[in-house]
Amino acid sequence: MALYLLDLPRQCIPLEDLCFSLSHEREQLSQMVHQNYPREIEQFYEEYARQARPHYDPENNPILTIRGFNAENPSRSFYLSCVEFKDYHALKKLLYQHRHTDDLLLQQFVPLSMIAVLETADHYLVLGHRGGDHLPNRYLSPAGFHECPKTISPQYFSDKCKEEFREEIGFDFGGDITYIGLPGDTRDSFLDVSIFHGLTHMTREDIQEAWEENGSKDEHKHLIYIPSDPPHIARFLQGGYTGIVNPFKDITFEDGCCVRGPPEIHGKNYQQIENGVGSLVAYLSLKLPSQGLDHILESLVQSKIIEGFTYRNLSTSDSVYLL
Repeated sequence: MALYLLDLPRQCIPLEDLCFSLSHEREQLSQMVHQNYPREIEQFYEEYARQARPHYDPENNPILTIRGFNAENPSRSFYLSCVEFKDYHALKKLLYQHRHTDDLLLQQFVPLSMIAVLETADHYLVLGHRGGDHLPNRYLSPAGFHECPKTISPQYFSDKCKEEFREEIGFDFGGDITYIGLPGDTRDSFLDVSIFHGLTHMTREDIQEAWEENGSKDEHKHLIYIPSDPPHIARFLQGGYTGIVNPFKDITFEDGCCVRGPPEIHGKNYQQIENGVGSLVAYLSLKLPSQGLDHILESLVQSKIIEGFTYRNLSTSDSVYLL
């Protein structure tokens, strides 16, 4: 995968400094795509209808898409629209099969999802081992899609982050939530990802207790905790982390392999999701100068975690390309 870093403000931007414009006109797969893949699209629509969550109408489940983006430090402007989730599901499946041979698929809509990087009071980042059908058995911070609301404001994104913390981790978040970046996902999910940061007053022990009592075991089979200093995060990103990542469940990694832990990970090398890598890079950008961050990105290329990266700091218009 190549890592596309569309915006790294290198600071925590208050949600009040984000501006949003929302069009309720539904984006759709183009007529030409429907003509080229009629049977596949119908099959993917049916597949989505079978897999749709309870209480979700598979014919009326719009999510946000991103049509445009501007950065004028420190503010950010997002130009948003909506698309039916079934159309996104169909496009994603088509891209898995044809993205290297059909440029038309790359010219369709771009969904906007979110990742909320959760940091504990004792300075650990909280990652979950994913369950479910989509990209299971990989580590990721709390994440989800943005449903298309009637009106949109910074409060919507704050509420969305708190909803994911409540559903996935099992606690009511009471701290500050800020915006820290916008990477693009071009391999796993084919979308752009708004990255937020939440610093909680709870320790990792508190988080573990909350998850065991109220957290979703379908979303995450277990949690791990990575120290939030740059050397530890860099080593985790490079795929060779060594250390006790959950002292409450005795989960331990050595050179990227779980040597003690539950059956779903024991004896295996841990894996990451493309947009999850982007979210941790966005967090690192808060703590490192440009040269230090570029060094880590280059190390990810050398270790073959990513094939390359395209980085553009929209605040300064500086660009680095390594592909």
